[in-house]
Amino acid sequence: MRVSSSSRLPVELRPVLQEARRAYLGHEKDRLAMRPDQLTKFVHLVKHEASRLLDASINSV
Repeated sequence: MRVSSSSRLPVELRPVLQEARRAYLGHEKDRLAMRPDQLTKFVHLVKHEASRLLDASINSV
């Protein structure tokens, strides 16, 4: 079963991922620069989660 990655995001950041996906797939223009505060929060959250997962995988070896 595939879990939607957006279901793990805070509600206020879900539109950022959805808009990025639609732009990546060519369904609409990339307008993420018009959401600088949300985009910054999204990037910080993703970086934090990636670091946390990397640390967990390194410590489990």
